Amino acid sequence: MAGMDWFRWHHGAVTDPKFQLVAKKSKAGLPAVIAVWAYLLETASQSDDRGCIGDVDCEALDCLFGLDDGITKAILSEMQERGLVCDGRICAWEKRQPKRERDDDKSTDRVKAFRQKQRQVEPCNASET
Repeated sequence: MAGMDWFRWHHGAVTDPKFQLVAKKSKAGLPAVIAVWAYLLETASQSDDRGCIGDVDCEALDCLFGLDDGITKAILSEMQERGLVCDGRICAWEKRQPKRERDDDKSTDRVKAFRQKQRQVEPCNASET
């Protein structure tokens, strides 16, 4: 594992029209598509090469999610067609999962501001007791 126990899930993912189209084209329900997508994101997040989904055992996922045989394979195929998955990876993984959103690599200024604010609050709290 690459040292991160989380991945970003974006607002609107469940209602994203891409997933509705994948569901329609694969003849799967939207909940199945979302479940497969969540599985792929978890797999990609846990990979040493973050973003890599490796070889997906579609038959096992059909069983796991209670899907008819071949549904996961159809979903995965449509995800590849729509540019969500390519070459065994989540497309644009790095864009979807940035290591951090801030440009700075230091929290020093934020910590200083926090500590200064705490020093100002503490005397106020002390006078109340």
